Amino acid sequence: MHFDWQDFQICYYDYYAFNGYSGYTDDSPAFVRIKNGDRTLYQLGGKCYFHGFLYNVDEYLDKKRDPYTLFFHDISGDGKPELVLCTGTRGAYSYWTVYIFEIKAGTVRNILTYNCGSAGPIDNGNSRNWQKMWNNKTWDLGNNNQQNLAGHFIRDIDNNGVPEIVMLNSGIEQLLGATHGPRALLVIEWNGKQFADKTRKFPLLARKAALGYLDDSKERKVTSVQAAMPYYANMILAGEDKEARAWLLRNGNSEIRNWLGDKEAMNTLRKALRPDLSAKTGPNL
Repeated sequence: MHFDWQDFQICYYDYYAFNGYSGYTDDSPAFVRIKNGDRTLYQLGGKCYFHGFLYNVDEYLDKKRDPYTLFFHDISGDGKPELVLCTGTRGAYSYWTVYIFEIKAGTVRNILTYNCGSAGPIDNGNSRNWQKMWNNKTWDLGNNNQQNLAGHFIRDIDNNGVPEIVMLNSGIEQLLGATHGPRALLVIEWNGKQFADKTRKFPLLARKAALGYLDDSKERKVTSVQAAMPYYANMILAGEDKEARAWLLRNGNSEIRNWLGDKEAMNTLRKALRPDLSAKTGPNL
């Protein structure tokens, strides 16, 4: 199937789904191509899923659902929608990459390629969950399901006319060798040239993420780095790392105290909180 984006075409090819799934093998590919006539500008895919395509193609073809409401969002604040595509690896756990494209000077260019791990796709279908929990004192970033803050949420938090994308950073999940969490908060914003990490601009949001892992309003025993890391990571983003460190030193066991005193481990943690927000050139991403 395909749909138009101004003078360009978004084409979806799935050699797994249209075989009724029964013919699936590791070599059954799926692709999205961004084309201008016969010319392919970008090709995404391979042995992967595309969010919004795999289970929804029939709805688009039967005109029961509009693909433009899912794949297009004004993220730059200029009133013109950007194209957002999310692809996940196949297997027991999907690891996702978010791609964002804009049309500029008569052509399509990639403005973000972000590997977000198991955090899931940008999907306004999850907006109800974000809106419901937005004013909560704590946020649960742990599990990627419809009962909590799955995926990402597009919202102009500071009312400056440029929407932020509230995302989830899986860097600490990877440090712990875990799946489906824990995670750190990530807030990004388009600055006119590229996406920039603006998480530290919203310390109250990062604190909500931290308190979703550990409640520091009272003294309590913390017995593992697995429990301490997501709390401490999000408190770094909230600008309260000194306070969080002091609380963990009082309440943590020797493993946690040794971890906090390990300069290499602390540098590795801080590096994991600085995600790669670069763009990529085509045609194959």
